[in-house]
Amino acid sequence: MLDVTKRIARNACNFSRMMEHVSGGMEIETLSSHELGHAARRCQSCSETEVCETWLDQARPSDKRAPGFCPNTMGTWSRVETK
Repeated sequence: MLDVTKRIARNACNFSRMMEHVSGGMEIETLSSHELGHAARRCQSCSETEVCETWLDQARPSDKRAPGFCPNTMGTWSRVETK
């Protein structure tokens, strides 16, 4: 099991990478700072750190969907629209 401080740092990196993935690198306009804060906290409490890293490493840029194991898939990431 990952040390908690390492998991927090890695989950923060995963969150950033997932935002980049689902938005295609575009600015996210449809989520408020409140919603992004909730999404970040859900990500921080996720125990799938290593699974997420592997998924992000293998994700195709053309597929903007988040994986089913992500705690933000049905909520936050499903509402992302870019400008």
